[in-house]
Amino acid sequence: MPKLSERTDVVITNAYLVLESTAINGVSQPMRFTVGMVDNDELDYASIKASELIEYLGYEVSSQELAKTARQTFTFDSSARQHLEDLHDEGKSANLIIRATSASRQQDAKVQWKTRDNDGIVYPQLVIEYIERRKQPLATPENLQATIEDNLVKLSWNNPDSQDWVGTYVVRNNFHPPRSPFDGVKLYAGKDGYTLDRFGNINIPKYYSVFSFDNVPNYSIPATLRFCTDSVTPVIYDEFESQDEEDQRHREGD
Repeated sequence: MPKLSERTDVVITNAYLVLESTAINGVSQPMRFTVGMVDNDELDYASIKASELIEYLGYEVSSQELAKTARQTFTFDSSARQHLEDLHDEGKSANLIIRATSASRQQDAKVQWKTRDNDGIVYPQLVIEYIERRKQPLATPENLQATIEDNLVKLSWNNPDSQDWVGTYVVRNNFHPPRSPFDGVKLYAGKDGYTLDRFGNINIPKYYSVFSFDNVPNYSIPATLRFCTDSVTPVIYDEFESQDEEDQRHREGD
């Protein structure tokens, strides 16, 4: 697999493998060819024969189709693209193999594949289209505090120090700690380190969550507290898991 970028945060938007046959010999019965990915760095005949395909690419192509159209494109679906991303993030190679199947055993059936064209382009040709963007959320805002100012709840916090930070999102929920930016009433989104709750009744206990976000947007794990007029209590998450599918899609940039 080619090196995509010095950064590990890449999202593959399209990927496909181009194969082109140069000759088909001794194929008396239809044969079908499948391209797939294998989790095996041993590329000798015996290990490849024993390997299981962990991802299939695109579709099968038949020997009849190859006779009509020598060049075939095998497209990575979303699952295969994700697996390719994971390999890139882990610094591993992507190994692709092509297998032939037939309803009957054929002796001396052979398909020759092009390895280079007249322009010097090497085949098989793996084409990857991608964009660079963060996959992981930013750090959680720190030192979240709540005070009463002019009969309003004032929230203040410290924003993360990151060049990818775009802003901070504040949510209020009267019933439970907001676990996503969409789990309550939006109070603020911007670059300041404070905001005022101008619409909440200070006499009613409530929860506030503060999220940092980047330009994808990925939202951080929230800083959360419970507010009532006689106490302010931080909410500590033992293990934070988003309960909002839409929030997860935003985190993943979809």
